[in-house]
Amino acid sequence: MNYYELLEIPQDADKATVKRAYFGKVKLHSPDKDPEGFKGIRLAYETLMDAKKRGEYDSYFSVTSDVQNEVLYARELMRENNYKKASDYLLKLLITHPDSVDIKLLLAEVHLRTGKSGKAGTICKDLIESYPNNAEIWLLQARVAEERGHNRKASDYYERAVKLDPMNSKIWIAYLDYLDDEKPYRHLEATLEALSHSPDMFQDEYYRYLHFVYEYSDELNKKETIQWLEFFTKYYVEDKNPDENVQQALMMTLPHLARHNHLFPIVEKLATAVKNNPNKESEEMFEQLVAIMAYHRLSKDSSIDEVLAQLTAKLMGGNIPSEVEDMEAHIIQNLSIVRKSLKVLRKKYPDYYELHKKFYDDALDPSKEDQLLRNIYENLEFENYEVVHDGGEPYIREMPKVGRNAPCPCGSGKKFKHCCG
Repeated sequence: MNYYELLEIPQDADKATVKRAYFGKVKLHSPDKDPEGFKGIRLAYETLMDAKKRGEYDSYFSVTSDVQNEVLYARELMRENNYKKASDYLLKLLITHPDSVDIKLLLAEVHLRTGKSGKAGTICKDLIESYPNNAEIWLLQARVAEERGHNRKASDYYERAVKLDPMNSKIWIAYLDYLDDEKPYRHLEATLEALSHSPDMFQDEYYRYLHFVYEYSDELNKKETIQWLEFFTKYYVEDKNPDENVQQALMMTLPHLARHNHLFPIVEKLATAVKNNPNKESEEMFEQLVAIMAYHRLSKDSSIDEVLAQLTAKLMGGNIPSEVEDMEAHIIQNLSIVRKSLKVLRKKYPDYYELHKKFYDDALDPSKEDQLLRNIYENLEFENYEVVHDGGEPYIREMPKVGRNAPCPCGSGKKFKHCCG
């Protein structure tokens, strides 16, 4: 009985259906009452919930009916790392099915995984003589060559495999992984070629769309970047249980993408999907995303003072090194310059203005300027004041010291160390 029959679901069942079927079966085959039954159900669930394992399983599930169950059983032994038993079983099967390509391929796979690449290569070589147009054989031969350090041959074999079966995502993914390790300069071209055959090529490992955009953001044009981000977004929104690879890709990539205004609509959609994924890391990443997007949205608006952009991001939980009090002090000391920006913020970005409304309202009120200045100095320790020697009598400057990474008090919007410091 195959995994789909075991869970009583169709072969095209989505993850939500697999999960419902699994929990329904667990009620009938609990670990306490039926440990063997539960073990089978759990293995079926874990395989069908993992895109890569499921694709691998389906490829063997589709072999000819006379050896289907035997191949599936051998595959399960391999999944449990019981390679000795799998090898013995496959060798016995070859006695009754001496011409089975599927059994020979699986035996070669066992040899390859157990370090016997020579034996695996011999099987592949014999199969290629009889079936020169079988892409799966060329794929395994490529992996054998790669394992043995024959990179030139491996490259030729991978290319032969993708030419024979250009719609096979498993072959393309293996080839791209090889290029990523051995010939990264060809990775972009090969990825675009794979996607030209089918834009959905990576749907089973859809985090690859995000990695692709991240790695080649400088080489891709805006249209291409948006296109592949949309594919990732579609699959991520549909995926109710994204795996670790997807989460890692998001953590690494989204903060980078959030810096580009033309990607804001897609990043905002992804940020919402991330927020709806209930775990601590997702919540923290969502906060950082919206803060980064707020900063870059404001910093690219020439009518907004740089410190207002930083303060907004800080208030939204962004990793801004300057403290809120330091940024407030800058604003108060440069009210004649910053007031115009505050009015623009209030009109164009009311949500950001509301984050610090009381302070902004006071800053826009000329009658409160003196009090705001007094508040700054009263809240500072004497050691924060700077003793100035400018040729005359030394005096205490009535403003706090400015950190090297703090906004420059002159109002330029640059860091102090890059401006007046």
